[in-house]
Amino acid sequence: MSVLSSSRERRRLNAYGVILAMVSVVSCSSSTALTSTSGAVSTAAPTTAAPPAATTATTTTTTAASTTTTTTPVDVSSTPYGVELANVADDGVRSLDSTLRLFSLAVAPLPGVNVTPDRAGVRSGTLALKNVLAHYDELTPEQKAAVDAARQPPPSAETAIVPAGFVRTPQTAVKDAVVAAVKQYRAAIAAKIGNIPGDISVVVVALPTAYGTADPHFKDGTYSGCTVRIDAVKQTDPLVILNTVGHEVFHCFEAAGAKTVAVWNATGDWMIEGASEWAGSELAAPDGTDAGYWRDYLTKPKTPLFAWTYQGIGFFSHLAETGTSPWSVFPAMFKAVGSAAEFAASGADADPFMTSWASGFYRDRARGSAWDTTGPGITDDSVVPTRLSIGNGESKPFVAPPYQHASFVLQVTADVLIVQASGYARLNDGSTDVAKLSAEKYCTRSGGCGKCPDGTPLQDNPGPLATDPLLAVSSGATQSSGTVVGLTVEDYCKNQTKVWVHFERPATPGLIAGNVVELYGCQGPFGPWQGVLRSGGLDDGNGFTVAFSDIPVSFAFAGFGSQTVHTSANGNVPTPVGNITLALELDIGIDTTGSTMSITGTGTAASNIISVSDYLGTAASALPIEPAPAGTCQ
Repeated sequence: MSVLSSSRERRRLNAYGVILAMVSVVSCSSSTALTSTSGAVSTAAPTTAAPPAATTATTTTTTAASTTTTTTPVDVSSTPYGVELANVADDGVRSLDSTLRLFSLAVAPLPGVNVTPDRAGVRSGTLALKNVLAHYDELTPEQKAAVDAARQPPPSAETAIVPAGFVRTPQTAVKDAVVAAVKQYRAAIAAKIGNIPGDISVVVVALPTAYGTADPHFKDGTYSGCTVRIDAVKQTDPLVILNTVGHEVFHCFEAAGAKTVAVWNATGDWMIEGASEWAGSELAAPDGTDAGYWRDYLTKPKTPLFAWTYQGIGFFSHLAETGTSPWSVFPAMFKAVGSAAEFAASGADADPFMTSWASGFYRDRARGSAWDTTGPGITDDSVVPTRLSIGNGESKPFVAPPYQHASFVLQVTADVLIVQASGYARLNDGSTDVAKLSAEKYCTRSGGCGKCPDGTPLQDNPGPLATDPLLAVSSGATQSSGTVVGLTVEDYCKNQTKVWVHFERPATPGLIAGNVVELYGCQGPFGPWQGVLRSGGLDDGNGFTVAFSDIPVSFAFAGFGSQTVHTSANGNVPTPVGNITLALELDIGIDTTGSTMSITGTGTAASNIISVSDYLGTAASALPIEPAPAGTCQ
């Protein structure tokens, strides 16, 4: 019977069958160290003690083949390990202090780190090991010695080497099953994305919980091989063992794909663990231990993707369900340097993925397949959307920061709802589903909006919309944002004169002349506006130039009279030193008669090359509102 099969259901059955058959061969097998045999070499060196075992609840299940102990899934987020996993910056950067604590919890105690060893909820030590090795030069001599010792198997470990086409025959049944699984998973992954150089050394340690670590080896900074350690005994749930083996073998492929230790060290935690969790479940089957990670992923929209670890399984699952096999993009992602480059290499920052990323968290398939998501081991959890009330005369901004999503339920009491958005925002009221909003107008008044007071039809004939639609906002490298505006029918019908605001910036030393403000009010000054602010336009005279880039802007004035509204705008500005993400928080005002506009606010950028606070100068304080040129506002 093969551990792997082309059918996932057969894999699920075979996974149990192979491990159960092997561990039942020797019902009282020992865990003595493997002795050398002809043609095989063990490279493992002894250490003084094994890492502490996890404390988990267990239930006993009796089968015809053997008695198995199944580990009850732990809510990882509530464990010390889970808390430390979450202790990472939004861009995925983990501090040295967090790295030391994570290693002390997941792998072995470190001198000078005040953490009580606790493996509760820990399935893999790879992330902790990868991070501590990335900080290795910053460790004390005592800490380096402890890390070096922890990388060696204990005296009781069984070891083997799995080069291509050769498997050493182990002495114990559990190890036999583990080594066979390593060989077959290596072959299965290689068939999908290509083989990797070097051997995979296998270390099996008899401990009562399933735990794994992949320790890639780099010779002169280049990948040369990998050691996979699996802690398990014959009473361990066989599917958990197989899933763990697949997870750890995949880590070896990630490191080999990175090729150099520098790229491996720069690989995002969300990529390392999220991809391995997905691959482990695809190679074997979900083992029930991902429930906590799925719950986090589905219910915490304000956590940026790069701040996740194992929760990244949701990202790769959504990639698969929107038509991109993760296997097809893994090689490019492995080579990419850093989280942003890995995301770009996945191809996720495009319509198929982005238009249904945020909406899938609602788990409401009755609204269409884009309003649900799935993946191996997914739970029934769903996001709790933020309530956003919109009445007549109200304007509310919405935004999802880069690599995040935002979920809203609109509570509309206005007659007419105007939604303007840039990026990826999706709207659904149960019957109407707009996958990518730009500038939409809807009638939400009970009984319909009828005609304007002068008897003419409402401009653009706003279609019907329920008063509690869902709004889902997804962001990739550039954040998505927009505005929802509520108007009475009377206000919507007033003053249909098309107007615009613009500002032609003159050339000055370092700055190129150009139209840096171009905004249109196609229903008159008091109503919805959209257009662009242009950033860039730089030339230092020495060959450093930055072309103009459009930053989409949308907002609306409700009713009449002097007022100020707030909106968010963002965009990418290509420069000779790379793309810069520009994010603006703007306050836009109009005078009582609708003749002038002011634009103020603050902004952030990844570089001080672009000034985001004053590039409009004093002209932004009194921009004239003028009739729009012919042919605009079509």
